[in-house]
Amino acid sequence: MKRFLILMTTAVLVFILTACGGGNALDPEADDPNLSDDEWAREVWDEAIDNMVSDGDIVLSETEEQIFETDLEDQIAFTSEAAKEKYTNGEFQIDDKVIWAEFHADDPQLDDYFAVDTKPESADKNVPAYASVRAVGDVPDDIFADKRGQCRYLIVTAGLISSYYPEYYNGGKPRVGISTEVFVIDAPERKVVHIEHVGYDIPGVVTSNNIGDIDFEAAWEYMSRICK
Repeated sequence: MKRFLILMTTAVLVFILTACGGGNALDPEADDPNLSDDEWAREVWDEAIDNMVSDGDIVLSETEEQIFETDLEDQIAFTSEAAKEKYTNGEFQIDDKVIWAEFHADDPQLDDYFAVDTKPESADKNVPAYASVRAVGDVPDDIFADKRGQCRYLIVTAGLISSYYPEYYNGGKPRVGISTEVFVIDAPERKVVHIEHVGYDIPGVVTSNNIGDIDFEAAWEYMSRICK
């Protein structure tokens, strides 16, 4: 009799969770109300990058300004051709719910700015909470997650410092080159599954801005393309 009651209780709990939307959550812990969207995304990013390092695929930079070691083309320097192909080879296509975010460390005042895209307040109530207004073309709304726990892929436009020349300009300002990368991260697994190099920008010898630009438009176009 006791075993029967336990089974019945378990069945009721499963029913309640499913009815409340918990049944389709890939990562229920992601919906922790004590975590903001940006904090959650930053945790996913940090753990995913740590996993790339522990897998031996990349090396973190020894310089304070850069996250990754870079190659002669000012792109992420992978530890081997096999590691590079693991993340960059071939066409990648999304097959599950996504959330878009931005990350850049191109300005010390921003303190490694990280922000998650959400739908505007004026959007229809049936539009998923994380639908991005930055999507271009015919990206379906339902590719976006309605809860963080539903998100399979966190897709991040990352503006990374990939070259740094200290005290290059008059007044002691550095010359900072920015690489625009799109990271696709399996959010529940905390694993980077694809990286797309979008572009690189560095200020001229004479300039009013000592930091290169992030190519957001090209990044959003690429993100939209793989989400169709």
